[in-house]
Amino acid sequence: MSGPRSAVWRALLAHVVASVVVLALAGAGAAVLSERVVAEQVTQQSKAETHAIARDVVGPLVGEELRAGDPAAVARLDQAVRSRMKGSSLLRVKVWDQRGRVLYSDETQLIGKVFPLDAEDVEVLRSAGGESSVSDVSKPENYYEASLGTVIEAYVGMRDRDGAPMLVEVYTSATGLKASEKALSHRVTAVALAALAFLALLLVPLSLRLARRVERYERERLAMVRLAVEASADERRRLARELHDGIIQALTGTRYALASVEKQLGDRGLGELGGTVHITTDVLFREIEALRTLTTTLFSSNPGQTDIREVLTGLARSVEERGGLNVRLAVADLPPLPIAVTEALTQVAREALRNVDVHAHAQTATVTVSVDGTDVLLSVADDGLGFDPTDSQISKPGHLGLRLLEAAADRVGGQLEIRPCLPHGTQVCLRVPLGGARPGAQRSSGEWLDLETVGAGVGSQEPRASRRSHRR
Repeated sequence: MSGPRSAVWRALLAHVVASVVVLALAGAGAAVLSERVVAEQVTQQSKAETHAIARDVVGPLVGEELRAGDPAAVARLDQAVRSRMKGSSLLRVKVWDQRGRVLYSDETQLIGKVFPLDAEDVEVLRSAGGESSVSDVSKPENYYEASLGTVIEAYVGMRDRDGAPMLVEVYTSATGLKASEKALSHRVTAVALAALAFLALLLVPLSLRLARRVERYERERLAMVRLAVEASADERRRLARELHDGIIQALTGTRYALASVEKQLGDRGLGELGGTVHITTDVLFREIEALRTLTTTLFSSNPGQTDIREVLTGLARSVEERGGLNVRLAVADLPPLPIAVTEALTQVAREALRNVDVHAHAQTATVTVSVDGTDVLLSVADDGLGFDPTDSQISKPGHLGLRLLEAAADRVGGQLEIRPCLPHGTQVCLRVPLGGARPGAQRSSGEWLDLETVGAGVGSQEPRASRRSHRR
């Protein structure tokens, strides 16, 4: 049950990581949001203060005398403005007329100078409204404010005591803004993180409950899979027993009967008819061996995997028992193979050996199975006559051998290659990818192996290179 339990811990770890990421993002978002809130609040306060200065200080003291440049009127306004600026965050106060002329400034060198008004300033002046923003005092009229750095700049449009329009501009220090932003950011971020951390803690029991439920469902699923695998194994073994005790025994008895008939026909001088019976006996023998191979596969101890060495050993033995062909078998240490791969390897090996036995007139056939990286390699090589795999006769209807080999390779995503052996003979090679298969002993698919020299490191069976059985 380590799989489901590890899934629970992975789920908890994912929850913790997600919580940390959310907390970090929320903290950053809260900091940015608090800075914007503070900036908006401070600019609104600056605009309100500018309205108060324009209404209470500047408005009553601006009239025809000030517009005409009367020193006494300028002095009265300057005294009132400086009194308001004392002990406050105000840095500069300017009064403009609608033509862009500076009527008053606490920086006396600006008085009387004319600067073009921006469209926003004209709109504020026309509508008698207000505008406030953070500014870096980079405009030409800010020559004398360049040393102030970043400030809060507020404009208010109103009318003087004579009803003439004027624009009051006030610069406020942004130092308080930065301090307020930092303080509020800390408070908001702390509150947001505390709330999210509390929420994350509340979600831990829920996450544990869901993870344990997933663990229970996973255990149930694995139990159902095991039951299904066991049921499949029982069914496969039942079919193997029925084939072995029924069809195979019946066909074997028929084969022995036909062999007896062949002998009697030969004794009576009916050799031609006996030859026909002999061919039938051979065909029947091959089919019996194919059924025996199938029963071996079905009766595998692990229904999801089949011992390819055991299957190929039985196949090689059945070929040798027909006489005339010596089979050399070498199987490397292999990872567990899916049954589909084992069946493909078996089908290709069986069909290749059948072709060697029937057509090649060979003395020896060498079957090797090895691992090359993540691929399993099967090679069936012989020392017979050889043939051209591009021969058009092979593709004619009735010649299905090569098509069967190609179909077996295609079913498992493998690659099939048939090439001549030097100095003579043919080699059939099948490469099947296994993805995550563990690497094993690597051998060239064209290498001819003899179990007498390979030893137990390659295959567990005893060497049979020199053994030749008689035809039963």
